[in-house]
Amino acid sequence: MLHGLAGGYDSAYARDLFTAFEAHELEGHLLHFRGCGDLMNRLPRGYHAGDTSDFAHYVSELHREAPERPIYAVGFSLGANVLLKYLGTENEQGHVAAAVAVSVPFLLDDACESISSGFSLLYHKVLLRRLKQSMVEKFGSLPADQIPFDYGALKRVGDLRSFDDLVTAPMHGFGTAEHYYAVSSCRQYLLGIDTPTLILHAADDPFQSPAGIPTPSELASPVELELSAHGGHVGFLQGTSGGLTWKSWLTPRITAYLRAQARGQGSAT
Repeated sequence: MLHGLAGGYDSAYARDLFTAFEAHELEGHLLHFRGCGDLMNRLPRGYHAGDTSDFAHYVSELHREAPERPIYAVGFSLGANVLLKYLGTENEQGHVAAAVAVSVPFLLDDACESISSGFSLLYHKVLLRRLKQSMVEKFGSLPADQIPFDYGALKRVGDLRSFDDLVTAPMHGFGTAEHYYAVSSCRQYLLGIDTPTLILHAADDPFQSPAGIPTPSELASPVELELSAHGGHVGFLQGTSGGLTWKSWLTPRITAYLRAQARGQGSAT
């Protein structure tokens, strides 16, 4: 499992999916991106939406430990972008047998614009605060010459694009945020995927405008895009309003797909 931006094991979607994995006798693992979870990353770098190297290493280790066992991957939001980019560029050995990507920021530049307006500003402020705090915790006690960005300007950052321009891009070898978005966005890599992959996305996802959603011609044949009219960002609720019995259909759909792949039955609904 690959979590979203500023997420981790304690994210609601992760806990729900781990519970379902246990019920279906699937062994669950979650890769915490650098700086997430309980351990601070010691290197002068973090993680970003296009960094597949840690996931590639993680998958290789899982395969080395148990080569006879199939590996299924599920990515959420930023983690979904990482997963799809990996599948389109680095899964030549087929270590990942099947995958599910949820609420994908197909075009990072578009996603950054979408989350910076309207109701999405609530998400934007929370994520930006978490990201800035993580940089304070990581670099706050270090000398200036050991910090790979202008630490003094961090307090003045007021939006995610500026954060990526100041922190993410220079810390990971990109010239600008625009360069980072262009290289890392997964949409351009979807035709290279030869792994059975289910993409679950909502047309009303506040993190991505409808223009960012790929067309059928941009999808490789093993890739299925299930586009819901409603679902928001990692929401996908069903139920009734009066009785307040709303629950997510996301976890049952993910487990149904993966179990179908395990049985060699393709995509089960």
